Amino acid sequence: MKIYLGEDGVDDVLSGSLFNDQLIGLSGDDVLLGHVGDDILEGGDGNDVLVGGIGDDLMLGGANRDVFELTQGDDTAFGGDGNDHFVVNGFAGDHVVITDTAGRKDTIDFSGGITGARINMNAGAISTVDDRTIELTGLSDDGERPLEMVLLEDLSGSFGDDITTVSGLADDLITAISGLATDVELGLASFIDKPISPFGSTSDHEYQTALGLTADYDAWNTALDALVLGSGSDGPESQLTGLMQVALRTAEVGWSSEATKVVVLATDAVPHYAGDNPVAPNNGDDVTDGPSNDGTAEDYPTLDQVKDALLLGGIVPVFAVSDFGTSVTEAYQDIVDYFGFGTVVALSSDSSDIIDAIEGGISEATDTLIENAIGTDFRDVIEGNTADNLIKGRAGNDKISGGKGADELLGNAGKDTMYGNKGNDLLDGGAGKDTLFGGAGKDVFQFKAANMAKTDIVKDYVDGTDSFRVLDDIVHSFDEIGVTADGSDVILDLNGNNFAKVLNTDVADIDASDFSFGLA
Repeated sequence: MKIYLGEDGVDDVLSGSLFNDQLIGLSGDDVLLGHVGDDILEGGDGNDVLVGGIGDDLMLGGANRDVFELTQGDDTAFGGDGNDHFVVNGFAGDHVVITDTAGRKDTIDFSGGITGARINMNAGAISTVDDRTIELTGLSDDGERPLEMVLLEDLSGSFGDDITTVSGLADDLITAISGLATDVELGLASFIDKPISPFGSTSDHEYQTALGLTADYDAWNTALDALVLGSGSDGPESQLTGLMQVALRTAEVGWSSEATKVVVLATDAVPHYAGDNPVAPNNGDDVTDGPSNDGTAEDYPTLDQVKDALLLGGIVPVFAVSDFGTSVTEAYQDIVDYFGFGTVVALSSDSSDIIDAIEGGISEATDTLIENAIGTDFRDVIEGNTADNLIKGRAGNDKISGGKGADELLGNAGKDTMYGNKGNDLLDGGAGKDTLFGGAGKDVFQFKAANMAKTDIVKDYVDGTDSFRVLDDIVHSFDEIGVTADGSDVILDLNGNNFAKVLNTDVADIDASDFSFGLA
């Protein structure tokens, strides 16, 4: 695999070849073009554009606002910090996986689709367009994707009381984790340090797989009870070696290709970094070099080596840290920030809260939260989530549903049906004869003068709670709004254009307090 490396602080344009390449942008607003091959694209800092091209590509945006062009192939994208934009146009049969747990206003964009899309913005959900599937990672309610979790335990002497506590909570921990998905497998591994002074004692180990992934929870419990504490002579331990090895040893650990894969690393110490044992550079493979593969003949891995192993394995780290101050937690938060994925959860001094911490950590690390969505020019079905969503239909008779947040639903062209559901929502059907359901909350039904050729139906207006907003090139007033009875309903018009039919409402319930006006 050829590596194309950008310059720090430069807005690079890096273009791959016809083979498998790795493109690294570093800082700067970079453009990375994968072209052909199964490529790895890393944007780094800056507002980057990542275009996978043809092949099964792995893309990591990094900090700031990145744009991902998920084109042909089974692409995997990690958004990282920033308000990222995922363009999911592709080819039939492709499967795209998106992970973004850190942004604030991320967007999934189906606008290039040539058929209607079914878009579900919830974590763990599957969306489809043009016979292509797009998955947002997470543990969905229906538990369609299996969960594989390896507990990577610190067995150094200082963590002894935590090991005892965790063993005592094993049954409850198994119950909690096994309830996160329909199919759950658990594995167990451990680390201490290199068995040589000044790092550890001769009986210590740098990494061991205690039990491969299994659905036999009794066997996992037995393996947990069988863990034996070691020493660890200095303060830092071999956490990074353990994390890289558990990711690289696919067959030994039993990782599958279809599961949500998580490593929970439980520790109370900072890790050793590359350079701490400079006998020879770590070569990033699944062998810990030295007599009996004890790791003493090589250095600790670099953060890049660990990150690449996790990315290529599709594994998300959760650092469960028992910290008497803040320095250890901060060290792992720095690592997560460098990786661009994963999370840190705090443990009490004896890890007695590990169940809640692991449950919360797995959800935080794996549940993708996309706030905004853009549909196609055809008939779409779009479902929001718990965030404050901005959902934009385009042409086509769309069905758009908000979730539990304060959503903004924009139908644009077509005969759309819109549901605000819970939250204080804004509904704007756009052009076409639209049907609007505000749902619970203080909803705003918005109408632009340019789109008033057809009459929208407002199904559930609540006087004193909901309201109307009219936008135009000039600011109008309520004196210009016509309010007339039509049986048990009310017709609203502006300049002779009947723009809304409000069902089951009296004329007396509509007055100036129900309206606001502004510029389009």
